[in-house]
Amino acid sequence: MTDRELKKLRRDTLLEMMLKQQDELEQLRGQLQEAEEKIRSQEAEICKLTSVAEGALKLSGIYETAQASAEAYVEKIEKEKRDSENRGLQLYKSIQSWGSEYPGRFGNKLLDMSKAGLQRLQSKRNQMIRKK
Repeated sequence: MTDRELKKLRRDTLLEMMLKQQDELEQLRGQLQEAEEKIRSQEAEICKLTSVAEGALKLSGIYETAQASAEAYVEKIEKEKRDSENRGLQLYKSIQSWGSEYPGRFGNKLLDMSKAGLQRLQSKRNQMIRKK
């Protein structure tokens, strides 16, 4: 509406138009306030989600480290077990060669004891394999 048309309107009509515009303005301010509250709420949710995501990433790193440590520990135990078995076999072989060099009561007794030790070692190894 132009200035000329506004000047031709009566006062009650102008007042009515102003009241309608004021109602519309208040309605728009209410909508704006609701939208701003919604945005603040969403920003708070985003902050929470970001914190949760960061926490999950940190926990993920902890779990990866724990898994790597556990794997390294199991690998170390298995290596020590293999080394122990190898030392037992080497000991058995050296006792066997010593017992064959010095046959007799002492040598035979030593051979019997080493065979029993070897059998126990093999039995334990088999038990460990079955547990896996």
